[in-house]
Amino acid sequence: MGKDLKGKEIGLGLRQRPDGRYEARAVVKGEQICLYNMNLQKLKKDFKEAKDAIMLNLDKQAKLITLSEWFNQWFETYKKPYLKESSAIVMYSKFNNVFCKRLGYTKLYEINNMMIQSIVNDEVKNGRVASNIREVTGVLKNCLESAKNNRLLSINPAFEAGMHPKVVQALMGHSDYSTTMNIYTHVSEMMLKNESQKIKSLFDESSFTQQEYFLPNFNFM
Repeated sequence: MGKDLKGKEIGLGLRQRPDGRYEARAVVKGEQICLYNMNLQKLKKDFKEAKDAIMLNLDKQAKLITLSEWFNQWFETYKKPYLKESSAIVMYSKFNNVFCKRLGYTKLYEINNMMIQSIVNDEVKNGRVASNIREVTGVLKNCLESAKNNRLLSINPAFEAGMHPKVVQALMGHSDYSTTMNIYTHVSEMMLKNESQKIKSLFDESSFTQQEYFLPNFNFM
């Protein structure tokens, strides 16, 4: 928290210089803001407008991004570095053959849950292996959750998408519905345990720092 020459706190990113001028500094999404004014209230107003202008431009940019463009950026950044080359090729191919084939040129903000569920339903009807459907749907959920975390989306439209256990029962040939549910429950418990460990690791850190969200640079022609 910045202070004036008398030691009074005047706000985050603000300070008063020895010459009496007030200074405002910040880095928003990689863009630097540096403003000066003798009037503190005027400087605060200009500072807020400058930050809002950057965020507004990012909002406009976000509306141009398609699923294919974001998936490629997300895959290269978050997935590919941690996968074997053969596994990365298989995952990339499966996803493109299911979701990018039909939604690849759709803007992220235009995608809704019904579109995604319709594709899942069609894949089931077309006889695609249940495990493959679950795998690519999981990849889509993670991809769009990352888009949400990077402020490209306000919600994850793939959150509710997936295969109903009854459908899985029929595809897997389980005579007893409880067999299918036992498998699903086991998977859910494992996922809960893994995610809980991730959250716990965050709170094991000795200190926390405020960070800006990551937003990739897209060059649109």
